Parts: sequence; structure tokens; C-alpha cells
Amino acid sequence: MDIVLKKMQLIEWLTRVEDEELIRIIEQVRRDSINDAYKTRTPSSLAEIEKKLDRAEADIVSGRIYSQRDIETYFKRKG
Repeated sequence: MDIVLKKMQLIEWLTRVEDEELIRIIEQVRRDSINDAYKTRTPSSLAEIEKKLDRAEADIVSGRIYSQRDIETYFKRKG
């Protein structure tokens, strides 16, 4: 079963849920998921920010960069 079908089934099921406690639990899972994603993507210290900047600068120097057009073309082909 592909991900789109799974999402649609979950949405359909969720529209029929009447249990407020279950809705509260689902909302908490959603919030926790968002918070976890934010924490893993946000540098926690100045040293971590500097490390990311150094890596970005090294990518630029070595040519590992992509233009906006390159990115758009990639995703249009993929989609």
C-alpha cells in the first residue's frame, strides 16, 4: 500500500472518530512530532552553527551547490 493511500485512509478514519481523548492523544503525537523535527534541524549551540557554516562554505568551494532552477527541474521530473 502506498503512502498516499495510507494517508487518505487515516483522514477518512479520523473524520469519523468521536472519542475526544483519542483526538487529544493524536494531537499530542502531532505536536511531539513537530517539536522533534524542529529540534533535530535547529543548531543548539554557536559551535554547531559554525560547523554548519563551515560545511556550507566547503560545499560552495567544491561546487556542491544547486541553483533554484536545478531544484525545480529535479522536482518537476520526479513529481
